[in-house]
Amino acid sequence: MPRLPYPPARAPSRSAPERLGSFWNQVGLAAFALILGSTPAEADPATSYYAAIDSTNSASLRQSLHALVDDHQRYPYTSTATDTWDILEEAQSDPEAEGFILDLYGDRSLVREGGGNSEYNREHTWPKSYGFPSDSSQNSAYTDCHMLFLADSGYNSSRSNKPYGSCDASCTEKPTGDAFDESPLPGVYPGQSNWTKAGVWETWGERRGDVARALLYADIRYEGGHHGDTGASEPDLILTDEIALIETSPGNASVAYMGDLSTLLQWHNQDPPDQGERARNDIVESYQGNRNPFIDHPEWVGCVFSEVCDSAPIPLPTLSPAFLAVWILTMAFTGVAMARRFSSETRAASKTTPRH
Repeated sequence: MPRLPYPPARAPSRSAPERLGSFWNQVGLAAFALILGSTPAEADPATSYYAAIDSTNSASLRQSLHALVDDHQRYPYTSTATDTWDILEEAQSDPEAEGFILDLYGDRSLVREGGGNSEYNREHTWPKSYGFPSDSSQNSAYTDCHMLFLADSGYNSSRSNKPYGSCDASCTEKPTGDAFDESPLPGVYPGQSNWTKAGVWETWGERRGDVARALLYADIRYEGGHHGDTGASEPDLILTDEIALIETSPGNASVAYMGDLSTLLQWHNQDPPDQGERARNDIVESYQGNRNPFIDHPEWVGCVFSEVCDSAPIPLPTLSPAFLAVWILTMAFTGVAMARRFSSETRAASKTTPRH
């Protein structure tokens, strides 16, 4: 009769101690890999940047934030050397399309063309006519790239110097994207569009937080006085809900207002910082030397502007990856040693046990 095929070969079963030892060997290798991968990294620059901030209360937080972001490095508005065009085109480059920029209000990816093009220009989120209309080599507010954005030229013109505020369906729609492709319900308020009427500009939903934080930054950056390095006079820029206070100034003013504050605070909460805004913050800092703290710490807005300064919870002890790796490795070696000892004792006992 034909012979039956041999059954497939099977690896010999291992005893429980051997399996345990193998398991701990794998844990040990994983821990060793963790140690190799947990070499000391550079501290997060945004964390070390805020080391001296006092968030005890609203006054101390505002004072320490102003001291931190004050006296930044100024770059010219337009120049053959590095200027605001260069900084903004880098800060708003489209991460998905090399050689393109993302404009603020239209949410379109536009070919990067440099200064003086007809597609986009520089938008002062805090209109320069409110406090600092005259550009000069010492006017820091005029060229502050935390407050400047690249925006579609037509939309920038339509916004003009209107304060930010809430609109309604009676307002004129300024849609985002090409041919309404970002507006699921074109013509229906609010959708994904900007809206405007006399004296009001409402920014579309995914960038309203960006402009809000730009103006909140301006409020703490510019508190009057003089630039610490150049000695130039600086305006005191104040956010307000009193729209009547918002007036154009014929020249650089000592005090200027912009708003409305309540809307900006709502926008800040509705549209929190995203990765694109954080990357923009990094790039502007690489030139100016200062950051917008409300992008890194959005929770500080409530403390500074609404005096809601919740006490931070007591942090739990932080265990570094290296410490955890060493602990795991120690436990792994202990487990291996115990497994091997148990295996040896078991084999020795089996040799002395009489067979029946």
